[in-house]
Amino acid sequence: MIRPLNQPDVVVVGAGPAGCSAAIRLAQAGYTVTVCEGAIFPRRKVCGGCLSGDAVALLVDLLGDKVDGLGKRVNRITFGIGRRAFSTFGDEHCRIIRRDILDATLAEAAEAAGARFEFGQRAELVEEGRGNFSIRKTTRHLRPRWIIWAAGLTDLVKHENLKHQVFSRAMIGQAWSIAPTGACPPVGEVAMHWLRGGYVGLATVSPDECLVGLAVEKNVAGSTKPLRFLHTVNPNADVLRVLEMPAVASKMGTANFPHRPKHVGYGNVMVAGDAAGFEEPFSGEGIGQALRSGLAAARAVLTDETDDVVLSYYRKQLRQHRRVRQRTRWLSQVLRSKIVFTLANSRLPGLETIGGHLLRGVHVKPVTEGI
Repeated sequence: MIRPLNQPDVVVVGAGPAGCSAAIRLAQAGYTVTVCEGAIFPRRKVCGGCLSGDAVALLVDLLGDKVDGLGKRVNRITFGIGRRAFSTFGDEHCRIIRRDILDATLAEAAEAAGARFEFGQRAELVEEGRGNFSIRKTTRHLRPRWIIWAAGLTDLVKHENLKHQVFSRAMIGQAWSIAPTGACPPVGEVAMHWLRGGYVGLATVSPDECLVGLAVEKNVAGSTKPLRFLHTVNPNADVLRVLEMPAVASKMGTANFPHRPKHVGYGNVMVAGDAAGFEEPFSGEGIGQALRSGLAAARAVLTDETDDVVLSYYRKQLRQHRRVRQRTRWLSQVLRSKIVFTLANSRLPGLETIGGHLLRGVHVKPVTEGI
């Protein structure tokens, strides 16, 4: 495909972690990159506040020493199941970072690398020919060699070749922020409460703010609001007695998961971030998954091969990443089972030690390879 003059090599749609990580790598390699973002930064988002050791390792590779000044180091992670409490230390690998701060820092790094940003304009994916896409905006039309769509699922799912798969054991999650209460852990700590039908996570980032996230099995909750459902099936759960939904809807986020598209690319388009697939918040890998997919998309573009070869290479990288995520989905399903609740309420010795090792392996220990 011959690209018109004065057009960017790559258009990245979405300036979140996935889009910015791709923009940083491509701009550093000398590509002309335009990043289109419909929002105006800084923007508040409550999703992705807790970063695993693996996600932090990816950030360090992208931002270097700047990571030291971001958010709060996680001192301890605790899981409560029945009568048991399992905990592990963060060992300065994990962090709690507000999304507006993280997004702004990554955008600044991409701009410093040479990427051009256009905020406040909605970008529309337009198919001009079979597998040949362009980006239409309010003010102009962009026809790059490659498009990396990292703007979530909006509009993208309308295209037949980019629709998502449907999972039989889907969950629904919500997140918001509150002023710390007695239910919140100390600053710099993360607490997960496993309940019947789902779980609640709390992460206190400062004396003024605690991030709250919950997940509920969609097939059992039905149309009931997730928090109300957890109240119904766990009437004696202490954490739910003091946890209320905020009145300010702008500080909330809702998503169904797991999500995975049928195809992660088509023609000259690659999907990254949430559009490329995400698991549940328990894993703490939301930001890690986004960063990995953005970096994988950049590596694929840098091969400078034909469309089919680039997309094949991108798919191969995401399959490798997905193996890491599968372990957390399996562990989440196990922890929601009746057998685990029975064991947690038993007097069997050694369970706290086993639980602590599992926590460390899933959340703390970096598994990043080939960044």
